[in-house]
Amino acid sequence: MPDKKYESPETPVVAPEPVTPPPYVPTQQVVAAPASQDTGLATASMVMGIVSFVGFGFLLGIPAIITGAISIKQKRGGHGMGLAGIITGAISTFLSIILIGLWIWLIVWSIGQPTGHPGYTDSPYQDMPRMHANDLRT
Repeated sequence: MPDKKYESPETPVVAPEPVTPPPYVPTQQVVAAPASQDTGLATASMVMGIVSFVGFGFLLGIPAIITGAISIKQKRGGHGMGLAGIITGAISTFLSIILIGLWIWLIVWSIGQPTGHPGYTDSPYQDMPRMHANDLRT
């Protein structure tokens, strides 16, 4: 009696067809254009203009305007950063001028004000006799 375990199947087994990879299609490599090396003045202008808002108004606002104008005039790149430096520098310089004007006005106004109030005594002890250091010697 033949062994049924090793009998051939009734339908033939078909081997799968080999899978071939798709053909190689070269892709284009995208390379970003290098940043312009001549944007130093524009970057400096923008940074000075932004930092001038922190409280350095005149000290950094006016140089931001100057360097921004120079960078735009050179036309080497960084036009947007130079313009941002000019705008932020101008705004901070304008605000600084207003703030300094208010401080000067406040000082001049406070100097002209009387120091006391009518009917107000400066000290509850003003009627007491004044003592001198020599009066304390025994």
